Amino acid sequence: MRIEYSEHAVKTLMKMDRVTQIAFLEHVEKIAGTGPRRHLKYGQPFNVENVGQGRIVFQIEGDTLYITRCFDNHKQYMKWIKSLE
Repeated sequence: MRIEYSEHAVKTLMKMDRVTQIAFLEHVEKIAGTGPRRHLKYGQPFNVENVGQGRIVFQIEGDTLYITRCFDNHKQYMKWIKSLE
């Protein structure tokens, strides 16, 4: 499966410390291998995976995994969710 990152996801990953970056990147590889497990609520066309306290928001279209957003903590994730309503 091919993996593509949005600009926002790349910026967020670059701000994280190296240990957290590695955890996120390993989890992205896991998602690419196993597929999605949880769909984002509120009728949005995204899936979400937990990485420790952080979240990865993504979409799968065909054989491409699009990483839309990365959040290194739950507070940022919830703020983004509320902005969707």
